[in-house]
Amino acid sequence: DRMENSFGILIAGRYFGGSNNTAILVVEHVYPGSPAANAGLKRGDTITKVDNATIPSPTSNLQQYYTLRNKLESGTGSITIEGETYDKQTQKDIVYRKSLTAADYLPSPVAHYTVLEFDEAVAKVINPDGKKIGYLSYLGFESEYDAELIEAMEYLAAKGITDLILDLRVNGGGSVNTSTMLGSMLLSEEYVGKTYATLKRNPKNKRIPAEYLNDDCLITKNGLG
Repeated sequence: DRMENSFGILIAGRYFGGSNNTAILVVEHVYPGSPAANAGLKRGDTITKVDNATIPSPTSNLQQYYTLRNKLESGTGSITIEGETYDKQTQKDIVYRKSLTAADYLPSPVAHYTVLEFDEAVAKVINPDGKKIGYLSYLGFESEYDAELIEAMEYLAAKGITDLILDLRVNGGGSVNTSTMLGSMLLSEEYVGKTYATLKRNPKNKRIPAEYLNDDCLITKNGLG
């Protein structure tokens, strides 16, 4: 089951320090189709209150800090949050107050993919060779969403990109097979059959048969397997 039932928010690992020993949390990602997305939350928004309670800094009240943070990320029931969001038109921070109720959505780790476009003046500085640069933000090597990853890579390939920015800043790891698949899709056919990674397991672990102690993960032609 690929569905998840929560608010659909990822909170950045680091926080800003507010006044009077308070913490300001930052939204790192909002899953499309989630309650948070439907409420208009977006990456970069800050959260200063949860259910009318100010978020304390971990140094002043560690237990309360994690209680409120876990309320956001566990995503059960309903919650009210307050904070600020940046408005591009006015170029100012706007205070918001939103109520969220947990609901089902697909938490795809393929967060965003596109071909980057630059203004002519900017391109002269950072892309003077006129390369076609793709961008992929990927949140985790989750095999349940391999189809979405393949779709993203096929899109970028069809656009004829010459370079790719692979954004793994939020990625916490996951499936070795999916990692091998992505590596295979990024590399040219001359690498087919070469070692992508070698898994070396503890020989003292009696639960692992001898033939599985060392596994070679090979680059494949079609990116799968």
